Amino acid sequence: MLPALLLAGCSKAPSTHFDSRQLEKAPQKNVSSIVIKENIECTYPVKIAQYDSLFMIQDMMNQGYVYIFNSKGEKMDCLVKKGNGHTEISNAPSRFSIDKEKGVVSLYSAPYYVEYNVNNFVQNKTDFCNKTNCSELVSYPTQNAQKLTNGYLLEGFTGDMRFAVVDRNVRSIYTDYPSILPENKKDDIAAVLTYNSNVAVAPDKSQWVQASYIGGILEIFRYDGHEIKSVGINPIYEPVYEGKRQDVSWNEETVIGFDDVVATDKHIYTLLNGAKGKQLKSNPPVNPFTDQITVFDWNGDIKEIIHTDCMMMAIDIDEKENVCYAISFNLEHGYDLRKIPLS
Repeated sequence: MLPALLLAGCSKAPSTHFDSRQLEKAPQKNVSSIVIKENIECTYPVKIAQYDSLFMIQDMMNQGYVYIFNSKGEKMDCLVKKGNGHTEISNAPSRFSIDKEKGVVSLYSAPYYVEYNVNNFVQNKTDFCNKTNCSELVSYPTQNAQKLTNGYLLEGFTGDMRFAVVDRNVRSIYTDYPSILPENKKDDIAAVLTYNSNVAVAPDKSQWVQASYIGGILEIFRYDGHEIKSVGINPIYEPVYEGKRQDVSWNEETVIGFDDVVATDKHIYTLLNGAKGKQLKSNPPVNPFTDQITVFDWNGDIKEIIHTDCMMMAIDIDEKENVCYAISFNLEHGYDLRKIPLS
């Protein structure tokens, strides 16, 4: 690792109280969805992004990781394949991100940050994949990486590194976590907030949001070119979990937090679940996903809650067209691809 300029994140989030009542007080509206295709060819989809006339869908339990679907919801090809070849990845613990201006899908597959040029892939060009070895940039355990304007945002899961901004050098490391657990459980906080969490970077690349899966805690960060700062936190559901330190998980009494998060320059669109763990474990599951899109601003305040007619696993937002694309869960036949007008 090259010599580094280390600027420790020091804007510690204050102690806070949990408030799920804000969900009832927020502005509410109802919308209806349009089914693009029923029963799309997926095993367990966790992420969707619309690009041009295509859909990128991440399927965590199939032979590949990211598939390309056409505008009718028909599977076309596998963009990201499992394997050890140059254009393949061996694991994908986190959800992909997409730069829609460049048409680039990226994932972290330890220790590599991997970029796939969708246009080059569709045109059968050989130079559609590029890999960066993140272990050469920072030595701390990393579970995800995304690109900023200059350098990379690395996501950790320990008290030694929650986030880091790096290029050829380490520019800033942020280590603080909010004081939201009892004193006798404070050593669990890193694992609780990073367990299956969603981190979404705004298109302007200067700010991002982390949303927890255990409980519902949304926290916003900014990087000003010098240091990472926590600038807002909204704790909605208190985290209930089992285990301790780095080995925690949800249980039947856990209120499930955020299933998906999409960041635009104006808003943060989320699927805040709200179901109990016992609902997910029942056979068949009882309302395992939410039918609501909870919209936050970049201060962490709820702007509105959009009620739909389907249970959603993953969403993508087109703010210019004011529409949402969603993968919905259907107990009868699996997963549907939908378009949801937001006005």
